[in-house]
Amino acid sequence: MVANITGLIETQNAQGRLKKIGRRKIVTLPIERVHPVVRIAHRMTSTHDIHRRWIRDHEIIVCCGHASGWLVRDDDKIEIKPFDLVVVEPYVAHEIHVDAKRGFDHIAVHFDWAADVPSDDDDLEQRSAYGVQLTHGLGWPEHWPLSRGHGLVQKLEEVVHAFGHDWPAAGLETSSLMMSVMVDLIRLGNGACRAKIQRKSNENCGGKGGVKSGGVGGEQRVRIERALAMLDRRFCEDVPVSEMAEAAGLSVTHFGRLFRVWTGQSPARYMRERRVREARRLLGDIDFSIKQIAVKTGFKTPYHFSKVFRQVDGLSPSQYREAVLAGRVGPNDR
Repeated sequence: MVANITGLIETQNAQGRLKKIGRRKIVTLPIERVHPVVRIAHRMTSTHDIHRRWIRDHEIIVCCGHASGWLVRDDDKIEIKPFDLVVVEPYVAHEIHVDAKRGFDHIAVHFDWAADVPSDDDDLEQRSAYGVQLTHGLGWPEHWPLSRGHGLVQKLEEVVHAFGHDWPAAGLETSSLMMSVMVDLIRLGNGACRAKIQRKSNENCGGKGGVKSGGVGGEQRVRIERALAMLDRRFCEDVPVSEMAEAAGLSVTHFGRLFRVWTGQSPARYMRERRVREARRLLGDIDFSIKQIAVKTGFKTPYHFSKVFRQVDGLSPSQYREAVLAGRVGPNDR
């Protein structure tokens, strides 16, 4: 995971006033490691405003009643209309205004994208200011209009119901349902980003357009994908990072940063795992020896091949081949 630093964050002191507490660390989370942890899930009607605050995890809010609310964040004032969805990020100062007479009927779910993000420490009070971005340019909508009966609304209602269950598998059920919610959120965010790219916008999708993405805008995304296409063709070669950057039309430094944001890996690690992926496929073919596969996948010696393969997969190439031939795993199972 890669960490960046963004703007200063405010927190409340003992007198209820906001003060500066430091800069927010942005954690890049590989998409395959998304495994949400639900901390709070409820449906309630609020009749009082929530004054300026920040939270230590992410929160999804969906308006379920007939009365609207308002989310105020920096210079943005977002009206939360019936069945609108908003996502509030950790350590971003905001306030919520409601109609005291009509109330604000809403679902609220507090969650982390993964158990160890931002760290393995489960104590929220000890967290430092942080944010999350996903790899591969994926993101989620900061504000999105839904409708009564929308599948995402129904899933969030199921999350609330499961979270309130008093049985041993309640946590597992809640996490499973929330995973489906995450997929829907990312699908919405990705669709909005694609629409922006089609309009030839070079702006980052995380701007005021309403989508929080992995920090790679349309033009940059095309450049990184151009380099990835070259690496897929030449994965068995020792391609210098300078040549990758040249294919992307970027400086080496800028390319390295964007590559990590997009893939969650350094170019060297990406190439290593790409070679292992091809090796898995070839290991299912008994016509190739281990030595031949090592050469075909760009490893200098069978020893180096075996060492790297074991580091990535936890098995030697011979053990993996035996498992494939015995039908215990398929060449694409890892």
